[in-house]
Amino acid sequence: MKSMALVVIYRHTLGREMAYLEFIGEDEQRGVEESAKFWEVTQNGKGLHIHFGRIGTKGQEQDKSFDSAEAATAEMDKLVKSKIKKGYVEKKKP
Repeated sequence: MKSMALVVIYRHTLGREMAYLEFIGEDEQRGVEESAKFWEVTQNGKGLHIHFGRIGTKGQEQDKSFDSAEAATAEMDKLVKSKIKKGYVEKKKP
């Protein structure tokens, strides 16, 4: 069922696939009682651009390159599924 939800969170914007997610709540993994984070991934062909950090900050950015667009899409799917499993939810990008 989660794979169907992924179809909803990908947005096709300016020829790119993207997902924007937020996590607000207790971050048991880091031992933090209250956490407010964002995570965004954008695919452009064979590359992924990942932007993440605490809500209200500039955050960090990371670029990843792959041998094919299919490999980039597979990695994007894997990353999004991982974030959803950790409690992130889709939000409209501010």
